[in-house]
Amino acid sequence: YFLYGIAIMWLTKSVAILQTDLLKFYKQSRLRHEKTLFTNAKLKGIEQLKIHIVDGKIQEISPDLADKVQANETIDLEGKLVVPPYCDPHIHLDYVFHIKSAAANKTGSLFEGIQRWSETKAHLTKEEIKDRAKQAMKQEILTGVQHIRTHVDVTDPKLTALQAMLKLREEVKDTCDLQIIAFP
Repeated sequence: YFLYGIAIMWLTKSVAILQTDLLKFYKQSRLRHEKTLFTNAKLKGIEQLKIHIVDGKIQEISPDLADKVQANETIDLEGKLVVPPYCDPHIHLDYVFHIKSAAANKTGSLFEGIQRWSETKAHLTKEEIKDRAKQAMKQEILTGVQHIRTHVDVTDPKLTALQAMLKLREEVKDTCDLQIIAFP
């Protein structure tokens, strides 16, 4: 586990609070390089746990760490639930946020949708695909996702989308695991 993979959930608050709380930890990624002690955590029905993290990796979880651990920073989780990072096993990051640039699917059929996408993707650049995919990944990361499997369209002879995803995977490697699957 990495620090940014710890999702702090408000059980009685909305998802917006969850995103705001995660954004705070996401922006404080400097904690990955320090000794940090999280106190008052809830995990699997056990309350008042402490989580010791060194260089971004969990070292120990126990109710009595405060006496044993020296930390650069202590963060009180106020009884919030701590869960492992989530996984998104199926997304098409090369397709995200393209609805405005795609021709309308007037029949609503799968076959027309495939045809419209074929017409649209021919005009997309690597940077455009990467930027939109990065925007979608940020949304996922801020809700606790740290492992993403994307299915990438490889029917383009130039492999534009695949090249964009390979570049993006390198850019986010310290924040999120991105697995790329050739599609169709």
